[in-house]
Amino acid sequence: MKKWIIPIIIIIILVSSIAIVIIKGSPNLIEDYKQNKAFILDAEFPNDQKEIKDFQVGKSYSVILYEDGTVWVAGSNFYYNDDYIYGLQRDNFTRVNIENVDKISVGSNFILALTKNGEVYSWGGNDYGQLGREVYGIDDTPKKLNISNIKEIYTKDNQAAALSNDNIAYYWGYATRSDYSGYDDILKIENKKITDIFLIGHNYFFKAEEGNILGLGFDFEALTDEVNGWATKPIDLDIPNVKSIRPKGTSEAFIIKEDGTAYTLNTNKSKELTKIETTIKIKEIYCFEWLSQEEQKYFIIDENNDLYYNDECILKDIKNITHAKMSNSSEKVLILKEDGTVYNFGYSIENLAKTDGYSDYYKTIPIKLNVKNIKLMGITEDYVILIDKDNTIYRLGKSEKGGLGIGENEISQDFGFDNTIDNNMTNNANAINQNQKVYDESNYQQGIESAEPYYYKLDNGETILIDPAMSTMAD
Repeated sequence: MKKWIIPIIIIIILVSSIAIVIIKGSPNLIEDYKQNKAFILDAEFPNDQKEIKDFQVGKSYSVILYEDGTVWVAGSNFYYNDDYIYGLQRDNFTRVNIENVDKISVGSNFILALTKNGEVYSWGGNDYGQLGREVYGIDDTPKKLNISNIKEIYTKDNQAAALSNDNIAYYWGYATRSDYSGYDDILKIENKKITDIFLIGHNYFFKAEEGNILGLGFDFEALTDEVNGWATKPIDLDIPNVKSIRPKGTSEAFIIKEDGTAYTLNTNKSKELTKIETTIKIKEIYCFEWLSQEEQKYFIIDENNDLYYNDECILKDIKNITHAKMSNSSEKVLILKEDGTVYNFGYSIENLAKTDGYSDYYKTIPIKLNVKNIKLMGITEDYVILIDKDNTIYRLGKSEKGGLGIGENEISQDFGFDNTIDNNMTNNANAINQNQKVYDESNYQQGIESAEPYYYKLDNGETILIDPAMSTMAD
């Protein structure tokens, strides 16, 4: 044997060994995909043939749960690390290889699924331990977590939590520790029965059976002496009779009490609460950045499900409100009424279907969309999906990373704004913009020439809403 052959053989063996290590050490996502571990490739998307139970969106993906317990996903839950991208992109809705699912909960780039027998599965990105198991980067294959007898699951951004039938609270992901170790750990609240969990900002709030609130997470600098100001152990916030907690800002929250009063809590400062002065009995409360927070004006839903702004009713019979923040911090908001009608205000969703860039057009009052009988809705920075009671899916916007389920970067415009007069708006709707002028027969031409929606007073005294950009009622 020639002397030069031996070094070549050694080099080949070394290279092969290194290749094997790299293949074994890297995420086997493509192989899982091919072997149907992550997805069922030959399943045909049911469209409107089956009952849709739930629908949620992440940053660039959409998730549908059907009543039969199957889950379908479109888009991408990419995870970025040192400019390397992990993850798969699904340009059309693809069935996930998991069955018997009762509930889903969706974070920025990961998904939790709760089965009917109380088991929890996770898949997606794990950059902050939000999968609750040991994964480097991303795992697109649903795998069971080491918790059981679960009745509720919760997600927000890169945080997750679960509540058992025995009222034991589990939590994991971002802001659960002051270092970056133990990402496969699932923690639990010790010696306390918990009835509800709220993920607000970078924090976790736990409602105890006694009605008081425990808090932990990133924004408790004034309340803990732990490293870096993170509260990794629950702090009793000494707030009794709490009904629910809603987000106000990164380190602020709304505390809604059982008697319908509401308060703001700044976790960076103290346990002190600031009461929101209103005569309305509060059920839900929202604060959006594009409105002046300095004036402390909020959107409130009362016990009758009516929507108020600045203590004036603007819409009745509200079922749900959802919103998404744009990269410029402005927010687009969707309001779903009990009768299935949907309204948009804030950043106009009509911009989503444009191919020539976004405009700065805002809806300063809620404008009705030309869809009906809607039961579920989801909104991201790039698109909107609405699902009606017949399980028909309506899309609007750009299918960024395949999130609309119609191919990558495709544009869809299945709906827009209703061009007819909307008599569902209350006469107090102009409370959203107190400087908004109400026109009548003598000066309505000025309203037509305006760039914003305006109000027109009819001969019978009723005030109606007209949107110059959409309405055909010019005469």
